[in-house]
Amino acid sequence: MKEAPNPHDEAARLKALLSYDILDTPPEPEFDDLTALASNICQTPVALISLIDSSRQWFKSTVGLTVRETTRQIAFCSHAILQQNLFTIFDACEDERFVDNPLVTGEPHIRFYAGAPLRTAEGYTLGTLCVIGQTPKELSQEQRQALSTLSRQVVAQLELRKHCKERERLVQELRAAVSQRERLSENLHDNLIQTLYAIGLQLDMAKLLVSTSSVQASTKIADAIEEMNGLIGQVRGIICYADVESMTEPAFIEALHKFNALLNELGPTRFGFELKARATTGLSGQQRFHLYHIAKNALINVVKHARAKTCRTTFTWGKKGTRLEVHDDGIGFAKTKGAASGTGIINMASRARQIGAHLEIRSARPRGTKLLVTIPQ
Repeated sequence: MKEAPNPHDEAARLKALLSYDILDTPPEPEFDDLTALASNICQTPVALISLIDSSRQWFKSTVGLTVRETTRQIAFCSHAILQQNLFTIFDACEDERFVDNPLVTGEPHIRFYAGAPLRTAEGYTLGTLCVIGQTPKELSQEQRQALSTLSRQVVAQLELRKHCKERERLVQELRAAVSQRERLSENLHDNLIQTLYAIGLQLDMAKLLVSTSSVQASTKIADAIEEMNGLIGQVRGIICYADVESMTEPAFIEALHKFNALLNELGPTRFGFELKARATTGLSGQQRFHLYHIAKNALINVVKHARAKTCRTTFTWGKKGTRLEVHDDGIGFAKTKGAASGTGIINMASRARQIGAHLEIRSARPRGTKLLVTIPQ
């Protein structure tokens, strides 16, 4: 048995083959149709799309053969890829290169072989579209032309598949970029803008206290500075794509208490806060992070728009899971087209989706607004 030498461009050829990401993939109808057609036209029991890897020939599609690969050393197609045109063997038993080949002396007992090279536009031969018989055979000129034509269609399908895969990859990258941009927008709005609003409220309170209590005014200014330093850290995390989307349960509870206390100092709305036992114990750090920002966003909206006398935030736990409720007795808003469509509410809805929660807003003039968020257990 005579082994075929490697093509002169073997390294580049293998690189080209791997770029199609086709090896060891399941059968696909687009390729199976071409092998079936080749077998039918050439009147042979076996037809294959054979791709020559570094140490094996692997079959993308087969007719009349159950194995999916053989070693490269015994592959007829290793000889075929060295040719510019159709490579044919009338009778392998009479050819010194193949007479003692295991594929001739054993299954599938090859006698006739014809392989059309699968050549890319760049000139790399990836493998063959081949037909095989167990008796000596000659192809007619029409069959030879048809086999060569079908081999070009195999290459066309490989190119189409490659382009589709590339398009899918680009679409996924685009979706990831859009998702990242949406998350950045959410974090900038909720972490930056809302925190700056809270800092502004603290500084307004300090301004009012300057003339009556310099100590309290200094405390408010110190609190504002602390908030500002925390905000700077958050912004750095966002810019560096750090994992800022997580909160421990103690940090979650402390942040909510602190924010409610700040709002109560500002008046005139009275803010109540209640956290029932086990309400947030089973939540992940990511769920607490997003739930905190949903609650914070809702409370800021109450301060800005509700003109409420009271607002109560409660976290409960029951059969349906963890439930957040923010209920104010303000002016509410009419449920008309475009209502509840501000950036804050859009971000709250987006955050709810990210943690698998259901968000509902009930509001009607003049009976106030109730925000409900349920995270299934």
